Amino acid sequence: MAMDAVDLANTLGSDISGGRGHVAGPVDLSEVDFEWVERLRGRKDARRLAEVILALEQDGGFPDLLKACKKKMLELDPTSAPALVSAPVSRSEKEDMLADLASWSAATKAREASLREQASAAAAGPRAPSQRPTPPVRGHTDSAFEDAPVKPASAGVAKPTAQLGQELDASTLLPEEVAAAALLEKEKGNECFRAREYDESVVFYTRSLHLSPTDPAVLNNRALAFLRLQQLDSALNDVALVLQQDPSNWKALWRRGQVHEARLFLERAIDDMKLAAQGYTAAADAAHTTPREHPDIAKNIRKLEKQLPSSSAPSTT
Repeated sequence: MAMDAVDLANTLGSDISGGRGHVAGPVDLSEVDFEWVERLRGRKDARRLAEVILALEQDGGFPDLLKACKKKMLELDPTSAPALVSAPVSRSEKEDMLADLASWSAATKAREASLREQASAAAAGPRAPSQRPTPPVRGHTDSAFEDAPVKPASAGVAKPTAQLGQELDASTLLPEEVAAAALLEKEKGNECFRAREYDESVVFYTRSLHLSPTDPAVLNNRALAFLRLQQLDSALNDVALVLQQDPSNWKALWRRGQVHEARLFLERAIDDMKLAAQGYTAAADAAHTTPREHPDIAKNIRKLEKQLPSSSAPSTT
């Protein structure tokens, strides 16, 4: 056998009847042509393709079709490259396959750059200047930027959120691939947020939620991006989805309080922020971490209480 296609099928988890990595009877090569190869999508199709490659290797009569199948396998599963080039094929064939892999990698990077450009163009428009540098979404500096002032809502309809319209089709991916893709889109959103590119961060958070619709961390992150864009209804919708899952989620309560603050509903804002402070303390106690009080939530509450009319301010006696 010219290549270890059975091992490749095992690696890809082929479970065609007859057992893992075993072909259930001969593959009907009359059904395999270049158009069939081009229609293949995702790792699931790579399993069947591994069987076809094995059959073509054994047949030996379709060298061009075999080469097209190997090239397609590199697109569907780049990790198959060692198995595909380890066979005793000619040096030129090896070089061609490695060149195809390099071309695929370059095309992937170019597509990623193109998506970012599309997001930037779609989100073009006036942006409110940030009042202070924006630290990362995650990590120990998280609380330092979440207390950034939220401006009162301005009149008018919020501008629509930019959309790439190129969300991944989760039906073509394995569960672990869906989770990995959702995490990747979330990280892209975080990078854009750190760069204060809030429109673009919304795009990537939305793509992440297309794959994992109820992720509370992504919903909270997107809500904060909406807050920065003064799209308060959208921010409120996201925190509502989080609170439906977990009514005590302190970040969602804080975000909702910030929405109320932006709308000048100060008493509602204080109520939500006090609930957020209690939730944070409970979480800190459960994890045995310090500090037990979130300094920025407490600071936000004190600031709002000073803005209350004297008749509404809480008593200090």
